[in-house]
Amino acid sequence: MNRAAATHWKVAFTSLLLDFSACFLRKRRNHYIYGIAYPILLQACAKAFRMQKIIRDFNFEQPNNDKIIVQAIRLNDARYKDGVMYTFRYLRRIESTGTYETAFAVENCHGQPHMHIGEETYEVDYDWKQAFAKFDELKSEYEKKISLRKQVVCMAKIIIKDWESVRKETIYAVEHSIPQKEDCIIYFNSIEDFRKVLTAQRMRLLSTVKNQKPASLYALSKLLKRDFKSISVDAKLLSEFGLLSFVETKRNGRRTLRPVTKAKKIEMEMTI
Repeated sequence: MNRAAATHWKVAFTSLLLDFSACFLRKRRNHYIYGIAYPILLQACAKAFRMQKIIRDFNFEQPNNDKIIVQAIRLNDARYKDGVMYTFRYLRRIESTGTYETAFAVENCHGQPHMHIGEETYEVDYDWKQAFAKFDELKSEYEKKISLRKQVVCMAKIIIKDWESVRKETIYAVEHSIPQKEDCIIYFNSIEDFRKVLTAQRMRLLSTVKNQKPASLYALSKLLKRDFKSISVDAKLLSEFGLLSFVETKRNGRRTLRPVTKAKKIEMEMTI
């Protein structure tokens, strides 16, 4: 058997196997198993016949325990536009069961690009770049809808410096491609402005959340022996500065916001 015939046989066999699997999994396309099982099968087949190149294959954990699946695989298959099989899927975590369900997805796992939003499925004509852009748009809309806070940081730095100095440093850093070392930088114009925001009580609040991990703002108020309203105000302000985040949970049918901080340390720098 010559090389051309062998390649044709490999493509035909792989396509037949994938089509059969697609028929079996298609009814569960909006389920977590479809987003995982089909790409794994595709990778296994393609790897066996040396027909693939994995460009990207990773999970991204969201601050609220949701999960994003990103997969892009280069294939020698004419059914896939630009020769790329892609899956961009957002999985919503169900706290009561600890399982996941698909909130939305854009994929072409079986050759035909589709977009899934909840229980609805729409045929589209996206290449991988258009699909990724659409997924990012859906992600932004969804996060805005559920009021997902920005992911909290591992290291924060507080700098007290006037705007003109900050402006010049920023221009210099961009022109010379100097990366930011810290996960988050918070600038204050003066020591007075700093003291208004990061008071001793708010610093204690951050420390309590980090070390004692209260299950709710109410539990946090009990730990700090402060009234719930003042705790809520301080927590909201700290979240706006990226130092605190909230994870929504449900217990006995009641919605609860659990405060979370991953900041290991906060450094301070002041220009004299």
